[in-house]
Amino acid sequence: MARSQSARIARAALDPLWQSIREEVAGDVEREPILASFLHATVLNHK
Repeated sequence: MARSQSARIARAALDPLWQSIREEVAGDVEREPILASFLHATVLNHK
């Protein structure tokens, strides 16, 4: 039980960082359409 609770806390702490990464990559998709498929597959489709 303690292990799963600490894992949830760790994921919650990373959410702002992950959100920032996703926002930056979304901007990259708009600026570099040729990379859109790659960026969606490697970053944007992951949670």
